[in-house]
Amino acid sequence: MREDDECVCGCKDCVCRVTVKYSGVKKPINKNVMTDFKEIPNYYVGTTYKYEARKVIEDFQPDNYNVATALTYLLRAGKKPYVNESYEDSKCADIQKAINHLQFELDRYDL
Repeated sequence: MREDDECVCGCKDCVCRVTVKYSGVKKPINKNVMTDFKEIPNYYVGTTYKYEARKVIEDFQPDNYNVATALTYLLRAGKKPYVNESYEDSKCADIQKAINHLQFELDRYDL
């Protein structure tokens, strides 16, 4: 790690090597090769603990596409301005997408 990097766990020299950057979090693609990095968009990273949305989903809903997708939309809601370049419009769209995926899941059970 460079001296000005701060690890997600708060240390300066960590084995996890996940570092906070200006536009989000960068982490190694391959844990064995610390020079290869993949940038993760900041709208998929939590603000307090820096958890990635996909890691939370993998932990709670690894085998359910619709629920997992709904959670992903809810976690990023309002963080990515893609509808009319507006955070608020995008938040509403993400919430509606989450509702749609939850309805898809309910439809599987004929509820």
